[in-house]
Amino acid sequence: YQADIQSLADNAQTMAQAELETLIAQSLVEITQRREFELTRLEQLQQRNPLITDVDVDAQKQYFDTIETAIAQHCKAEMSAVRVLVTYQPEAK
Repeated sequence: YQADIQSLADNAQTMAQAELETLIAQSLVEITQRREFELTRLEQLQQRNPLITDVDVDAQKQYFDTIETAIAQHCKAEMSAVRVLVTYQPEAK
């Protein structure tokens, strides 16, 4: 049964990797939209409020850069356990 279990685990890993790639792509689109919204909002606010400086805008850009890097480079699918259930059905007499 070991070969069957390994085959199932490999298939599960392949499916998880495909799903992960989809989730990463969706997350990057969402974070890009959020980044554009927040930076536009902050830049507009900066025009009306002198207390908001270029340092604040740059800090926000760095924040979103860090999030994008974390999502794109550090998310991975990892199998941590396999549960195998063995059942026993005695033969009818």
